[in-house]
Amino acid sequence: MTIKSLLHILQQEEYDLDRFTKWIKKHPKLTPDHQRRKIVWTPKAYLLFALSSTVNFLMLGQKPVTAIRIAVTLTCPLDFSLKAITTGLSRAKLWTRALQKRKPIVIGITGSYGKTSTKHLLTQLLENKYCVLATPKSYNTPMGVAVSVLKHLKPKHEVFIVEMGAYQKGEIKQLCRLVKPGIGILTAIGPMHLERFGSIDNIKKAKYELIESLPKNGFAVFNGDDQIVRELSQETELAKIIYSVDATKTTPPISSARIEIRYYRENQKESDFNQLDIETNLLGKHQLSNLAAAAAAALHLGITAEEIQEIAPTLTPPPHRLRLIDPGSGILIIDDTYSSNPVGFREALEVLNKFKDRRKILITPGIVELGDQTASIHQSLGRQAADICDCIILVGNNIRTKFFQGGTEKAGFDQTQVHSVQNMQEAQKTIEQLCRPMDIILFENDVPDKYL
Repeated sequence: MTIKSLLHILQQEEYDLDRFTKWIKKHPKLTPDHQRRKIVWTPKAYLLFALSSTVNFLMLGQKPVTAIRIAVTLTCPLDFSLKAITTGLSRAKLWTRALQKRKPIVIGITGSYGKTSTKHLLTQLLENKYCVLATPKSYNTPMGVAVSVLKHLKPKHEVFIVEMGAYQKGEIKQLCRLVKPGIGILTAIGPMHLERFGSIDNIKKAKYELIESLPKNGFAVFNGDDQIVRELSQETELAKIIYSVDATKTTPPISSARIEIRYYRENQKESDFNQLDIETNLLGKHQLSNLAAAAAAALHLGITAEEIQEIAPTLTPPPHRLRLIDPGSGILIIDDTYSSNPVGFREALEVLNKFKDRRKILITPGIVELGDQTASIHQSLGRQAADICDCIILVGNNIRTKFFQGGTEKAGFDQTQVHSVQNMQEAQKTIEQLCRPMDIILFENDVPDKYL
């Protein structure tokens, strides 16, 4: 493998040398055909490329993996210093006189899934009343949030919405020390990144750090439809709203759906819930749950129920998150490629199932980092897909796709309609051969090249 190819994998592993080393040991040589995504040439990438190329040259070009390891080790002190400086500068900026005078309301959002969509929807609900800044894209690490503060946060901003992600315990606490949220939203607890966390209990503890970091006069928002989150809601004495969604009367996704959001506050009996009826064009029950989370926080910040009902039909999901696309060819596309989780995958299949008059095609590489639940989850998803889809294209020859196909086989699905391809280039060729007008294609997940 070339230095550039190895650096590409290292970047996708977020420059984690241990995970990079494990990947090298587990996988065969990476060919250029596998690399759909281009390397992002940041200053750090340029520096590592220059250093590792030099080291590899001195080793007569025979040890590129070793050269990468040496380059990462050499730059560790500089990397640590730059992160410390960036975080320090962002913390200092938050304490400047101008920002302290305005003191923006800081809202932290975390959960195993639903963070980015909830952030996106909440921003839309609030922006008519407040000047809102939300961390861009999925910038949810300490470094990403620090950069967002330095580049984008201004005294004019009244609300700062911060998406908070984590791969291990302590990272959300670190984020909270930086931005000091006054409101915390906990969307869901599930097996995402289970491989890194080791257990659901560790995930639960890591996500709850947001609620534990809120001040005594803080406010918490919990998803009452998630059993673990509901249990966690009982552990705090903070003021809180617990929300849930009744979407049993939703109409097909081509038109609008009417949902009922139920919510109750900390001193209110669950049987005496408040009710908010909303009409929306969002697809999938999990997106409706994200809307409920955003609506609950918006209500707390003074957005009226009537205003939420007025805005809701105009709300759009973030890019590549269960978006219905009509390219005008007679073929409809459901784009859910940003990422995937078991709940979202199942809901995406249910959305696909509502298009009764179309041939339904699923394209997916499966879901990564599910740890010891990889087999059971993919077999279950395979069985569900078998009941809904007419054709399935599995991307990548790996344990995920093998278990997924096994699930379809156990469900009695015609195996001639299961197509296994090595990468997305092959998937695209298969689509061109198979598709015809009146098909609908669900693109579910788009994992990095290192997983294919």
